[in-house]
Amino acid sequence: MPDFPWFLAWMQDAIAWEWVRTALAAFIGAVLGGIFTLRAQANASRDQAERDSVARENQLMHARRVAVEKDMQDLHEKFVKLVAAVDTSPQTILHMVGQEPWAPLWKEIWTYDTRIGMRSQADLIPVAEVRSQVVQIVEFLNDARDHSWESAWHGAPERSLRRLAGQLAAEGAETMAAYLRHDDHRTRRTRLLSNLQREAAEYSAWESHEVERSELEAEQWYENATPQERAEADANFAEFFTRPRGEAPDDREDLSPNPAARPPGEAHGRPRSIWVRWFPGYGQYLR
Repeated sequence: MPDFPWFLAWMQDAIAWEWVRTALAAFIGAVLGGIFTLRAQANASRDQAERDSVARENQLMHARRVAVEKDMQDLHEKFVKLVAAVDTSPQTILHMVGQEPWAPLWKEIWTYDTRIGMRSQADLIPVAEVRSQVVQIVEFLNDARDHSWESAWHGAPERSLRRLAGQLAAEGAETMAAYLRHDDHRTRRTRLLSNLQREAAEYSAWESHEVERSELEAEQWYENATPQERAEADANFAEFFTRPRGEAPDDREDLSPNPAARPPGEAHGRPRSIWVRWFPGYGQYLR
């Protein structure tokens, strides 16, 4: 009988060997069971993390939808208030017959904060088509004066600024109301909006031409100016570029004659230009 090392002697004992095999089987089973349990727990943790991530994303999207919905309701309310402000603004016989400008009253209604706030909210409208429509309305409101008889260009239409502002505000309110109701909006002002688009293109071309001509004439004036006039012009330029943003006046009003003294539709000024505003003596080109 061969000799075995003492630590292998148990292999000669059937009872011991059976016990060892049972123990090894139990150990291997426990190890494999532990591995599968750990993997199952890891998978469960990963699935739970994914569910938590999806839940957080859904909560975030819901919060965003609620915030956007609130902004859209606020924008609709602003359009409604704008309609009311235009309707209740003072109007005299001179306003109605086109002998007195309504632009000063419009500037009190359509303030810087109002137009910036409405434009920023319009940019957040989720539906591209509605967003495009509302942004266009806000832009037309910004340029409403240019689309009325109070405009400074020769192609100004015979249109009341007050009536135009009211129509655009009503169009914005109706568009936002339809969006909030999830209805399709069919405008009743297709012809008006089409005319405004055409006028905007024509005005832009005219304004670019007039600004180029104004700047060329201003440069010619500067070349022919006396040293004293040049010094004054340089000082005015320095004042212009150091002025805090937003404090520059509306030059079209400063340069335009009294609209009450001219027939409706007659041009009464030129587009804004820093050359026109800040060169002394340049007013001769506007007479």
